[in-house]
Formats: sequence, C-alpha cells, structure tokens
Amino acid sequence: MPSIGEDARVRRGPISLLAGLALSLACNRTPPPPEPEAPEQLESDAVIAKSHSFFQAVDHDDAEAARPMLGLAFTKVENGRFTSSQLLLQDLRADFGSPPVQRTWTEEKVFSAPGTATFVGAATESFTRPDGGSGGSFDFWNTLVWTKGANGWTLALWQVERIPSAKEEWNDAYRLGTGFRHEPNQLLVAAVQGREPGRALDVAMGQGRMTLAGWKAGFC
Repeated sequence: MPSIGEDARVRRGPISLLAGLALSLACNRTPPPPEPEAPEQLESDAVIAKSHSFFQAVDHDDAEAARPMLGLAFTKVENGRFTSSQLLLQDLRADFGSPPVQRTWTEEKVFSAPGTATFVGAATESFTRPDGGSGGSFDFWNTLVWTKGANGWTLALWQVERIPSAKEEWNDAYRLGTGFRHEPNQLLVAAVQGREPGRALDVAMGQGRMTLAGWKAGFC
C-alpha cells in the first residue's frame, strides 16, 4: 500500500504533465505579426510642389528629371490618346527646338488619402514658335494621380482636358442644338397673340427661337 507521500506524487503526476505541456506551448507560440505601417499621406503643399516639379520637367523637355517621377504603370490620357512612360520620355528626349511652355496656374486643388494623392489644376499654357513668335495660349485642366510605392511617390496618371472658351461653348450649343428648347417661350406667344403685326425690337433673345416666332406672327 503506497504511503501518503507516494499517493500525493501519483496524483500530482498528470497535473504536472498538463502544466508543463501548457507552459511549453505558451513558450513556443509564434508571436502575432506586427501591425502594418500606415501609408504616408502627403500634405497639400507637398502635392502641389511635386506636381509643379513634374510640369517644370515636361515643359523644359527634361526627360532625366521627369523619369524618376513616373510609375511603372504611368499613363497620360489626352483627347482619347494614351501615352506610356516610355513614349513620354521618348517625346521629351526628341529635340524639336521649341521654346519651353509657359504655364500659369489659375486654380489648384488637392485630394489626398494615405498612399495616394490627386492634383487637379487649371492652367493657361502659352506656346512660342521656334522663330520667337506667339504660338497661342490655351486653357487646360491637368489631373495628376500620385501613389506611394517601393520607390517613393510616383505618378500613375496624367490626364489633360481642354477648357473651352465661352465662345466655343455657345458655338457648340448652337451647332448641336442642345441645352435649350426649340419651341418659343409661351409668354411671348401669349403676348403677341391677337396683336396687330408691326415692327418689334428684338434684344438679346438668345438662340433665335423667339425671333422666328415673332416673325411668323407678322412682326419684323
């Protein structure tokens, strides 16, 4: 018959084994992976400065300055045409002898989040011919999308959109016949109804639909 001490050791055996196993598992447990570092978020002034540096390189045909700013999947979109980073750099390296473009910013906006930033700016771009004469000035919206990757902040997208003048917008509206009703204003129709035809002064009547209605009613 086992003594009291031997009986205690027998009872402690399974408990000690389980405690040792738990301690071993706790010591060998793989620690959880560290939390991923939050992507950097650029301030608006930094986004504008980076964007101006890119346009400075492009406007002066400086391919070597522009190259580090272009991401692997960079694309330029303008008038339905797509240009890769390779084609853009090839164009910048070509010596056409044209003076640098003078770009005057009239409006700039920045939209940023961790790891990405979008620059949207309106600029008047003035061109000079190789002989020194004026090549004209045009207004454009420029959109740049910056992303943070292994090589730092680089460009993923450059989109260019022409800003039409007020004259061009009105000419397009009249040419396409969109954005306005074609039938005359009912107030005019009611005003001339039953009146004796005669002379009428037509001032700033827009698309001409009111003039036609008055002419058909006998006014000239």
